[in-house]
Amino acid sequence: MRKIGAGSALIALGVLAVALMGWWAGALPAAGALSTETALVRIGAGETPSYTVPPGGEETITVEVVGAVDLGAVTVHLAYDPAQVQVTGCTALPPTGADLALCNPSHSPGVVRFSLLATEGVNGAFPLFSLNLRALAPSGTTAQLALTAPQFADIGGVDTPVEVSGGALVISGPDQPAEAVIRLDPAHSEIAPGQLAAVGVQLDVTAARPVVAATMLLQYDPQIVRPVQCTASAGSTVQGACNINFNRTQGLIKFNLLAVE
Repeated sequence: MRKIGAGSALIALGVLAVALMGWWAGALPAAGALSTETALVRIGAGETPSYTVPPGGEETITVEVVGAVDLGAVTVHLAYDPAQVQVTGCTALPPTGADLALCNPSHSPGVVRFSLLATEGVNGAFPLFSLNLRALAPSGTTAQLALTAPQFADIGGVDTPVEVSGGALVISGPDQPAEAVIRLDPAHSEIAPGQLAAVGVQLDVTAARPVVAATMLLQYDPQIVRPVQCTASAGSTVQGACNINFNRTQGLIKFNLLAVE
């Protein structure tokens, strides 16, 4: 029910955005002369935008605009390598006077999209959105964070000059301790041809970050073994489904778990 509700909310939000854009186009005055002011969209607040985190570590960055003059419509893209960095959160930070501010962390693989609408215009320097990033790559990796501004217009709908300044996530240091460990119990088993054996899958989680839901895959050699049954342990605090037929050709069993406490 929550997933359906979330989808409905997204659809309603999309309709709202279209309605606002239509109202904005009809309400704004005719396009005027191109502004000679050059604004800057940048990561950070003027410091060198290079953030050092350990493998598995997290960092929050802020994207801001400086030198905005009667800014009416903005679209900003932040591109990253999803093999090196994971976006775990995106928060729009609408300035005073903004009618609409949206941050979409899943616009496309490796691209975050931010949109701003201000019918009366916004000016000066202010943050646009913040991102929570998690380092996925090993130590010694520098993950580039590139900004583009495909739309940057004043209240008359005229494109205004804008520069962009990206940044980087420098992944350095020892790995962060794992917050969840998946293991087999027993880790090794010896069975005779035609014999049945039971293997348990254990999920150990730290108290610092409880797991609410998880999807796991167990791979086996279909030329050697064949799964016949999969059940949750009695008294388990999780519920979900175990699909032993997820992919028998490749030898994959899929677990979908949901915490009930």
